[in-house]
Amino acid sequence: MEALPGTRWVLAAWSASTLDPDEVRITASFEADAISGVSAVNRYRAMCTATSGGTLTIEPAMTTRMAGPEGLMRAEATFHAFLAGVRAFRIADDGGSLALFDAAGTEVLTFAREP
Repeated sequence: MEALPGTRWVLAAWSASTLDPDEVRITASFEADAISGVSAVNRYRAMCTATSGGTLTIEPAMTTRMAGPEGLMRAEATFHAFLAGVRAFRIADDGGSLALFDAAGTEVLTFAREP
């Protein structure tokens, strides 16, 4: 399994069927102990712990406090709610996508590798 630190991703899909991830820019960059990126309007950063077994724990995110259009703010709130519930990850065998799962094993966020 490929490690998360040093990887960069852009949101490709999520389980929020009423919100189209193609209409917002949400990214995730992983360091040894943190995740950061853009969450539609604001930048965010959170401490995280990933294991080689695929578990992932993400602490509550710190964000900037800019306001934006209602649709983007709704998308941002949805993303942060999903991120807070993430408990596992899987990088595709080809390394092109990252799936994040909640405690029930439901895939809630899917990212494509950022070029």
